[in-house]
Amino acid sequence: MENTDPVRVSSEIGELETVIIHTPGEEIELMTPGDAHEALYSDILNMDIAQNEHAQLSGVLSKVAKTLFVKDLLSDIVKTPAARQDIIRHICGVDPIRNMQDYLESRTAEQLVKNVIEGVQYSELQIKSEQRFAHRPLYNLFFTRDASVTVNNRILVANMSHPVRQVETLVMDTIYNHHPIFSNVETFSLKKQNQAATIEGGDLLIVREDLFLLGIHPRTNMAGVQAFIETQSQVMPKFQLITLELPIEPASFIHLDMAFTLLNYDECMIYAPLILNDPKYRTLRTVVDGHTIRYHDEPNLLTALKNAGLDLRPIHCGGTKEEFAPIREQWHSGANFFCLAPGKVIAYGRNRHTLEVLNNAGYKVITSTDIISGEVDLSKEKKAVVTIPGAELSRGGGGCRCMTMPIKRKKI
Repeated sequence: MENTDPVRVSSEIGELETVIIHTPGEEIELMTPGDAHEALYSDILNMDIAQNEHAQLSGVLSKVAKTLFVKDLLSDIVKTPAARQDIIRHICGVDPIRNMQDYLESRTAEQLVKNVIEGVQYSELQIKSEQRFAHRPLYNLFFTRDASVTVNNRILVANMSHPVRQVETLVMDTIYNHHPIFSNVETFSLKKQNQAATIEGGDLLIVREDLFLLGIHPRTNMAGVQAFIETQSQVMPKFQLITLELPIEPASFIHLDMAFTLLNYDECMIYAPLILNDPKYRTLRTVVDGHTIRYHDEPNLLTALKNAGLDLRPIHCGGTKEEFAPIREQWHSGANFFCLAPGKVIAYGRNRHTLEVLNNAGYKVITSTDIISGEVDLSKEKKAVVTIPGAELSRGGGGCRCMTMPIKRKKI
C-alpha cells in the first residue's frame, strides 16, 4: 500500500523515499584549531575534500530517493516575512548581541541564509571584540541526523545539549513551520515536557512503529528519555523503549548509532565490546501499555531486542580477527551505517575490516561511483554495501547515518 503521509519513518531499514542532507560549506572552512574543541571537533576539516566526499553521498542518495538540502529549504522560506522574522528572532535569542537584529533585517534573502549558516562576525556589526563571531557558524549542520528525527508520522525537534548546536534545531524547526512541504506535518519538542530534557537524533533509532532505542549520556539525558516516553504515550498507548547507557569517553561514543545500527530485517552492525561485553552500562527495556509502565533490566541490547520480538544476527564492526581493528574502525564510524533499503546500506569505504565481514555475510561491496554512473543498478542487488570515501568527513566525528535525516520510508 502506498505511503501517502507527507512524512513517515516507522523503521530504520524501510526503502528510502525522501531524505534531508546538508553539504558542508564555508562554515567548516571558518573553523580554526582554537575553535575545534568548542565546535565539538577533534580536528579541523578541509572543505574541498569534505565536499567531494559528501558529493558521493548525495549522488547515491539522489539515485534512490528524493534528496532535499537544508540550504535550499532555508532559502525557500526566508523569502517570506514570517519565516524571515522567525529565523532572525531565533538567532538573536541565542546570541543577543547589540546591532544583530538590525543587521540581519538589512540582509537580502541570500545574505541572510549565508549568515545563518556561516555566522556573523563582530566586524560585520562594527563591534570590537577579542572574539571573532557574534553568531557562530553552524559547524555541525551537515550532521542533519541530530537536530530532528522523524518518529512515525511526526517530527521530533531535538533539544541539543551543547550551545554551539542549538541554532541547528531552530533552523530545522523554522523550516518545518514554514516550508509548504511540511504544511501538514506535526512537530513536537520534549522541552515542553521538561526544559532540562536533552535528546539528539544520533541516539534515537526507530526499530519498529512501536519499538524505539535511545542511547543515554550527556547529549541525551535521562530527562530526555522520560520526556520521550511521556510525549510518545500521548499518541501511542502501547510501545517499547530500550535504553542503553553509553561511555562518556572516548568521544567516538557520542551517540548510540556509533556503536549500533540496523542493516536488514534480521541483521545489525555492532561494536561488540560495548553492545555485548561491557556490563558497566545498563540496558533497560521499558514497556508502556496504557497507564501501565514495566521496566526490565536486560543483559545487553541484542537480548533486549529479542525479548521485544526482534531476533538479530550481529555483524561485528572491525571483525574479530585483528585485535585493534574494532577500536580503530569504530573511531572512524565503522558501526555507523545508513539503510537505503532492507539489506542495502551506505558507509565509509575506509573501514576495510568491517567491509570484509559484511562481504562474508553476503553483502556485495559497491563503490558510490558505480552507483552514480549507473554502472551498477542497486535495485537488482539482494544485499549490498555502497561505499563512499570518508577520509575527511569521518574526522568530523560521524558517519553516513549521522549525515542523513530521512523523512519518508516505505513501510516494511
